[in-house]
Amino acid sequence: PEWKIEVPEFLNIGFACTSRHLGSDKENSIAMIIEDSDLGISEINYKDLATQSDQFGNFLNSIGLQVRDRTLICLKNSLAYPISFFGAIKSGLIAVPTSTLLSGSEVKYLANDSQAKAIVVSASMYKELLPYVENLSNLKHIIVAGIDNTDELPQPESANVYSLNEILKNTDKTPNHYKSKSGEPAYLVYTSGTTGFPKGVLHSH
Repeated sequence: PEWKIEVPEFLNIGFACTSRHLGSDKENSIAMIIEDSDLGISEINYKDLATQSDQFGNFLNSIGLQVRDRTLICLKNSLAYPISFFGAIKSGLIAVPTSTLLSGSEVKYLANDSQAKAIVVSASMYKELLPYVENLSNLKHIIVAGIDNTDELPQPESANVYSLNEILKNTDKTPNHYKSKSGEPAYLVYTSGTTGFPKGVLHSH
């Protein structure tokens, strides 16, 4: 028989990958295992991934980001990556995942080209990337993963700096998911740029 895929009218892949499992026999099962040569091995179950990604999405909404605004994600292998990625998507924003192998100038190009209003970076990369992104007119928020507070970080004049750990400690956990249609944009991935400037490829839910 012919294989037919039924695409629902409404679909949010952030919800489908996390909160959909709440209340099921999978909610306490391991959702992701992250291995990193520096940070070691960490894991998270569906329940905690759903809750923490909800918190991240709620935080983005609280600082004024709106549906289809871009959030650039430049993180090393850590649980902060799926939390940020799914959280942005669940709240109706467009996540822009990037590689940590990019240079500062390349990250600046992606942040500017995507018109990202927020960027999530690993603490170990913050000081290196700051000179490249702190004066972009579109980028107003820098979220730093891997630190408990931002007291010891250089503070840019044109952007607010936040600690992801503080966000996950203090932000409301109440789900507030954006009811996206399946064809709406979910995330933006850039090509490697080997034959010119990187090109953004927009993916729907």
